[in-house]
Amino acid sequence: KTVPLSCYLTYVKLKTLDYAVFRHGTILTRVGSDEEIFQLLQSRPSDSLLECLVSYDVYPHDSSFSKKNRHEIQPLAFIIVYDGDTTPSARVMLTLLEEAKGVPIILALSTPTGAVLLEEFTDSLITLNLENSIALPEL
Repeated sequence: KTVPLSCYLTYVKLKTLDYAVFRHGTILTRVGSDEEIFQLLQSRPSDSLLECLVSYDVYPHDSSFSKKNRHEIQPLAFIIVYDGDTTPSARVMLTLLEEAKGVPIILALSTPTGAVLLEEFTDSLITLNLENSIALPEL
């Protein structure tokens, strides 16, 4: 099977940003609308929304990371390749954030000219550490 162009362009963009990039599963997925997401979910009923949509896992490119231990550490982000005219609906994004359990979701928006824009979404209630006494002064 061939790799969709928008998935390839996303991979190249992430590698140029010096990330360690790996396929999330066996299928590279690109979607362009909520209707396509619905059809994808129907074709893969045993998979979650996150499993259906994520194409890549991104890891830090430093000395603590190796291909052997990537299954032991949490990725920096899940990458969803999206080439539609609008972003996914709020319901889809909220479901993805819930399933990601604190790992940011990055939408890789592929434009008709071949540019790739990366837009990060995260659940701030999980990501922010409100117990951080150094960053938050006592009142």
